[in-house]
Amino acid sequence: MSEYYDGEEEYEDEESEDDEQDTVELSTLPHFSPLLKMYRLAKEVNDPEIQFLQYYKMIEYVSPVVAKSVAYEHLNKRLDMLPRISRDHKYLDSILAVARKYDKDLRDDTLALAAIENCVDVVPLYEMLPKRMLKKVKGTLKLQKDSLTDEDINDEQLIGLQKQIAGILYATRNSIVHAKSNYVEIGNELKAEELEEANDMMDVIAHSIINWNERQPEGFRV
Repeated sequence: MSEYYDGEEEYEDEESEDDEQDTVELSTLPHFSPLLKMYRLAKEVNDPEIQFLQYYKMIEYVSPVVAKSVAYEHLNKRLDMLPRISRDHKYLDSILAVARKYDKDLRDDTLALAAIENCVDVVPLYEMLPKRMLKKVKGTLKLQKDSLTDEDINDEQLIGLQKQIAGILYATRNSIVHAKSNYVEIGNELKAEELEEANDMMDVIAHSIINWNERQPEGFRV
């Protein structure tokens, strides 16, 4: 019996040492969310079109929450002013304006923009655009370089870049989903041969969305 217990104690000591070495602080792990599952599914896909759609699903999933958090922030700022201003028609109209903006942000054609504006740094994304689309965006926004720093782009161009990238993603998503119907191209669609390169950009967007979600207070995470 003593030999048995000696062996068990030795085993327990080894197990304890292993546990101590392999310990991971729970605070360093991301909170579980459907976004993590969706990201894993996207990484496992080999078909560029399906992979693009899997990444885009993450944008669709998080965008309503992003839009709501932005609306809440605007409402809080309006309400913070109440002790100092009159609750007149102008003030109440400003509340309605926030609500109308929120409704607009929930439309399919603006969902991607809500995520791009609030979750993603688009300056590094610019040079990740496929060359054909980069050239188009560069000309539209009158940018001077194929690779940007914050000093190379003004505020108006930054807003334009956010809209351009969101529009490209939305148009490409529609062109894939409605490929077999009478889809009419608008000129922002990525071509099939560009999707593999574009998915590198989508991967960066997905990471940014996950990190944004992780930073949110408990009640605002998806």
